[in-house]
Amino acid sequence: ADPTESIALRESIGIPPGAPVILLAARFDAMKDPALFLRAAARHAATRPDAHYVLCGAGMTLANAGFASLLMDAAAPAARVHALGIRGDMPALYRIADVVALTSAYGEASPLCLLEGAASGATPVTTDVGDAARSVEGFGLVTPRDPDAIAGAWESVLRDRARYRDAALAPRPPLSRGRM
Repeated sequence: ADPTESIALRESIGIPPGAPVILLAARFDAMKDPALFLRAAARHAATRPDAHYVLCGAGMTLANAGFASLLMDAAAPAARVHALGIRGDMPALYRIADVVALTSAYGEASPLCLLEGAASGATPVTTDVGDAARSVEGFGLVTPRDPDAIAGAWESVLRDRARYRDAALAPRPPLSRGRM
């Protein structure tokens, strides 16, 4: 990734250089459980005042009254929650992320966001849904559906970022664009 592009993207979103980034790439849907992500963000933000939380996908905007209500109910720090909606620059967003999160409650098969994030260097942290646990085995973390456990897993990744990044990138060759 071009560091200049990453800095420009962060700046355009309102994220300072070097600030930790937790990313949820999902549509606004009960299955994806954005409320759980936002509750975990509130817990994590209470002990990590430099972290930023990025949500992108259909309906993940403050213009969506349902999303805005969940954000208020979770008491997550609105200034550090970036609800971006549908984006055409997902590879760039994955590259600025430290963690790619999945908080789904049900209905997942094999979520691609975890693999796409890992191929870009973000560490997957997921609930045990569908094939997610198997998909991230060896380079990601699996958590219970509990906001404190999720926030704790995010912090574990941030504390040992270099090791987790290396583990996330290790399976990249078999996930190459050519192979896909």
